[in-house]
Amino acid sequence: MYSPVVLITGASTGIGLASAQAFAAAGWTVLAASRTPERLAAAAGIRAVLLDPCSASQRAEMVALLQQEYGGRLDCLVNNAGYAQSGPVELLDEQGWRAQMEVNLIAPALLTAALLPALRLARGSVINISSILGRSGYAWQGAYCASKFGLEGWSEALMLETQGQGVRVHLIEPGSTASDFDGHMQRIASLPPLYQAAGTRFASLRLRLAGRAQPAGKVAAVIVRTATRRRAPFRQQVGLDARAAGWLMACLPASWYNGLNRLLARRLFGLGGER
Repeated sequence: MYSPVVLITGASTGIGLASAQAFAAAGWTVLAASRTPERLAAAAGIRAVLLDPCSASQRAEMVALLQQEYGGRLDCLVNNAGYAQSGPVELLDEQGWRAQMEVNLIAPALLTAALLPALRLARGSVINISSILGRSGYAWQGAYCASKFGLEGWSEALMLETQGQGVRVHLIEPGSTASDFDGHMQRIASLPPLYQAAGTRFASLRLRLAGRAQPAGKVAAVIVRTATRRRAPFRQQVGLDARAAGWLMACLPASWYNGLNRLLARRLFGLGGER
């Protein structure tokens, strides 16, 4: 009996690890990809593989692995690997900007392009892990928002371009989720006086959100369901905060939503409301 194959990037922690476990429990063959595959404990149905999506040679090796061992087929690609730069956009340097775009946008786009023949052969799906911040800007997350806005636009283009090819494209927009995301967040070490108070408030907010975060398994369950349903929605929010933001964006005029965002920035960060 054929066992469908899924490749998950960033699978050593958080949503990626929970997804690997959920796919394996559902009977899939799981290629759990990470830059540190040794961190993945051996488990039935899960094969830890080395893959940094930013590496052209490692992307090519993954294509070869699928050809050699899985008949050149891939039933699902989950582009999950990513991280966030944190801090005022004024203070982010060129290296930080380029790294953010490389990891969160350019690498998944190139990996997906390399694997599209395998996905077409299996009539598979591409599931891109975005964020509600891929459609709504957020203070102190400018580079991350920009990368996720880009991911959303690229996903829409890919969805349109692959019509009729048997490949399905989906976006998952999780809200606050229990993971190592905050631990991997890149922060500006020293803030000038203008931003110090807001920096303290941002750190406090992240702690509060961590205490209310949904389990990664909740997001993983949506990812597996999306991979197995032929008519799953293109875009899905997961978590109360993500669904609420999605509802507000859909229902409010843009000027009202922008005004609400400005109000939240003032309340949460103490940022001025001058026009």
